[in-house]
Amino acid sequence: AALSVSSGHAAQMLALTNIMGPGDNFVSTNKLYGGSYTQFTQMFKRFGWEARILGQDDFKGIENAIDSKTKAIYCESIANPGGIITDIEKLS
Repeated sequence: AALSVSSGHAAQMLALTNIMGPGDNFVSTNKLYGGSYTQFTQMFKRFGWEARILGQDDFKGIENAIDSKTKAIYCESIANPGGIITDIEKLS
């Protein structure tokens, strides 16, 4: 099965809606498109979701931010703006 959407925001919403519930959180790297940052820090709060945003190279901080209510780890690679590439292998 496959699904196509017309924006990154729609893709984020569909991916997270299926795994998140009120009181859950996800960890994200900080190199984000501005609209993603706004969606994560303002819009998702309306669902009772917490975005824990840390530096994309702060692997220890990311690990420490994960708890029993963490449902996902998010990064943009290649990040917009800046073209920064997150080390997904280390992040995982």
